[in-house]
Amino acid sequence: MKIISRSQFGKLHKAYALSRQGYPVEIIRNIVSLADRDVKVLDLGCGTGISTRQIAETGFEVYVLILIKR
Repeated sequence: MKIISRSQFGKLHKAYALSRQGYPVEIIRNIVSLADRDVKVLDLGCGTGISTRQIAETGFEVYVLILIKR
């Protein structure tokens, strides 16, 4: 498995965001239906945050964990 560092992914993020569209609404609806509305959501490995934004748009409080190697 090849690991792309944050700095390398940063160079590719615009092309990735253009080619990687959001998840279908039905999938997001299904995911959020599994949780109570008062829970907080933690998105690990959120990449460019496409699904993070989609879940947040449904009204959930969403947090992300970003690991930076120094």
